Amino acid sequence: MPKSQYSSDVASATDLLRAATERAREEVSSLESNISQVMSAQAECSQSVSVDDAAALIARSIKDRLAPSRARLVKQARAAVHLGNHVSVKMVAAILGNGEPDFKMSQPRILEIVSKDLDPVELLAITLTDEQIDAFARNAAIEAGAVVGGSDLNTVKAEFERLGAELESLMRQRDEMKAAIGSVSTVSIPRFI
Repeated sequence: MPKSQYSSDVASATDLLRAATERAREEVSSLESNISQVMSAQAECSQSVSVDDAAALIARSIKDRLAPSRARLVKQARAAVHLGNHVSVKMVAAILGNGEPDFKMSQPRILEIVSKDLDPVELLAITLTDEQIDAFARNAAIEAGAVVGGSDLNTVKAEFERLGAELESLMRQRDEMKAAIGSVSTVSIPRFI
């Protein structure tokens, strides 16, 4: 092969490699744009929980936090069911060794249901009804941006996962394309000597 023909072929091959590399870089740029769009869509999807689902989680979280205080208050309030705490009554306090009963008079008393230094959670446990918590939770969910009439959690989760799979695929394609560009850019065509 004549030297000028080889040089022409080398130049042509070099131009083809440059063009292919440029097309590949454009494809990577397009993939990165798509990745950005899918990431944005997934982020938006993650914030698309319905008002009902968001409110249910808010209410359950508040009620769970108040539950120990409510249970403690109920336990302390059980003394209110005993007659002797309301009025003086003669009660058997014990049976003596001789088999005779030992009587005592009960004394009406004020029950110490709440602690002397009423803590805020205890106060909320006393003052908030479940209905009030549910109403607050719904308003909080709306103000937080939950979707009024939005899809159920399973639908939102399925869409989030679909976008995640699409994102992984696009990232894999981008990485493969970058690797291909790297291998093409290291190709060298020897000069004719």
